[in-house]
Amino acid sequence: SPKPPPPPSPLAAATAATAAPSCSLELPELPRRRNSDTPVTVSLQLEVSNHPPELLASLNALRCEAAFTDVALEADTCTLHAHRALLAAASPYFRAMFSSQFKRAPLLHVTSVSGETLRLIVEYVYTSKIEITTDNVQDLTVGCKLLHFPLILHQCVSFLMHHLDSTNAVTMEQFAAAYDFVELREEARQRVLENFASLAESNELAELTLEQLTGCLQSDDLFVRSEDEVARAVLRWVGHRPVERSQHLSGLLLGCRLSCLNREFIQSELLLSPLLRDFSSELLTQLTGHLSLEESPDATPRPSTLRREQLVVLSHDYLEAYNPAKDKWCRIAFPTGGFRPTARDSAVCVLENEIWLTGGVDSQGRALPDVVRYSPLTNAWSEGPPLLSARSRHTCVCVRGSLLVMGGVGLDGRMCTGAEVLRLRAGGQAVWEPAGQLPEHACRKEASATALSSSCLIEVGGVKVMNGNTLIMNTLDQHLVNDKGVEYTGEYYVLPEKLRCALLAVIDNLVLILSSQTGKFWCLEPMRKSVRSLPALRPEPTQPLLCATVCDRRLYCVDRGHPHSIAVFDPESSCWSTVRPPKLSTEILHCVTLQ
Repeated sequence: SPKPPPPPSPLAAATAATAAPSCSLELPELPRRRNSDTPVTVSLQLEVSNHPPELLASLNALRCEAAFTDVALEADTCTLHAHRALLAAASPYFRAMFSSQFKRAPLLHVTSVSGETLRLIVEYVYTSKIEITTDNVQDLTVGCKLLHFPLILHQCVSFLMHHLDSTNAVTMEQFAAAYDFVELREEARQRVLENFASLAESNELAELTLEQLTGCLQSDDLFVRSEDEVARAVLRWVGHRPVERSQHLSGLLLGCRLSCLNREFIQSELLLSPLLRDFSSELLTQLTGHLSLEESPDATPRPSTLRREQLVVLSHDYLEAYNPAKDKWCRIAFPTGGFRPTARDSAVCVLENEIWLTGGVDSQGRALPDVVRYSPLTNAWSEGPPLLSARSRHTCVCVRGSLLVMGGVGLDGRMCTGAEVLRLRAGGQAVWEPAGQLPEHACRKEASATALSSSCLIEVGGVKVMNGNTLIMNTLDQHLVNDKGVEYTGEYYVLPEKLRCALLAVIDNLVLILSSQTGKFWCLEPMRKSVRSLPALRPEPTQPLLCATVCDRRLYCVDRGHPHSIAVFDPESSCWSTVRPPKLSTEILHCVTLQ
């Protein structure tokens, strides 16, 4: 019998697989033009949206396996494999590198960039993702500027500006100057100028370069309370490194506005400084000379040394000041001292240009006698003398150079029956004294608002308990304040509605009353003894208003219903407006006006 044919070889099998099929494939007939044998051209546009990210993901997987890579980048001890074409497409820096004499080099050293920064940038090229943190942002900013990644660079600069504050402004200005980040440098410089008073008291002063300090001395925007602070800062700066910096002392002092220095400061502090012993008589003559403001070229005082009202808002952690003239917020450096304005339902008042916080409740809701004060001169909170009786939801007002506290709820949960006054005595000692007992129908209230108008103390709204009944007040009561304390006059006005909680202010003898609950607004004219309505702050009730203060003859209100929103009422135009809010991360507790 015949033998079976041998099996085909692999080559024959492959040839057979690729051979034309034995049967013909009939293609569908394409449409043709009418009365013509020419086919009509038909097209289909295909675009796959997930193709680019999938392609990048595949390339990144190949990179991680070092598959088909044609270059290795090295920085520090870090070596990264990559694809030239992709790096060149992502950055002009790499395109120029691969087009130069390094185009065939298998290993390239990248200088001035850390290995971690290079890794982040290469991973961004392959993944479109990068994480910017406070730990890597400065190195990443430098790396992106060098390697030409403008999108990441822009985000890094924005990140730095967002986290810029008074504690890092000096070094941030130096960093921005070194790498020519113009916008960041200007913003950091402005922070240095705005916080120079607190900066001069800190260790950050020693970190200023000569160029930075000279620029501060030349600026009208330098924020100090007196020119004496500028001269003190110069002495401290030189004193940190006297051997190295003494040669600059004469020029720096002459850069101060000498005619604005206090003569007592010159005689008792400046001329007695050991740093001035070896200086020329010319400098000493200018320091002791009687330069008139009209004749001296440096006679014009800095604007910040001219006392000017500013709105200050208090949060749990820090204070922020608003300058109406510049329409600008400035964060005051984090106050020192172990005391913070954390108590709820406390009362606030300004006495001798210092902020006083009295009473409040603890975490258990119990009334406190605690008193803390903030001094802008020292930028510090300190403990004040405690109240004679613990109280919360009370009112506090400055009267004749003293601090008057009245009303509120005591430690036993009952209405406080007496008032007390804080008097400042010689030597700076502060002492609380009783200020009289008021009849039950007069002033035993909680959450009322008070203000001083001419010689009368005005009290508006609030809640009081009489015969076991809780009453919400709709009256404006007048009290006299004399050496004996507070006396109820018996005079009052009936308001259009009951006010559980009101905000009260006096501007040019006009008594402004604002309902914290509804935003309705009234004006009392004492001479006419009439109450008239003003434009309401809000058309509909939301959350209660938080606090208010008069600054630059306008009423500023913090609206709790709109986080950190500041509304402003101008009595001249009878119109409301808003100012841009402060950059606070915690809740506002109070607002006051300081000079």
